[in-house]
Amino acid sequence: MDDLLLTAALYKAWQASKLVSCWAVVVDAKEGARDFYIKYEFTPFATQLNRLFLLMKKIYLMFA
Repeated sequence: MDDLLLTAALYKAWQASKLVSCWAVVVDAKEGARDFYIKYEFTPFATQLNRLFLLMKKIYLMFA
């Protein structure tokens, strides 16, 4: 179920990126959820390991 929700959210972000400029989706992972996002190739920020991002370029490749 979590996979489906994330995929839907990334799809909506990709659709929105066609109208507004954005470079990535950023998430603040709760304790224990970091590995879930890493599985989807999110990258942690260097100074905040529970804040992760996924470049819009990668999201585009998922849906294009």
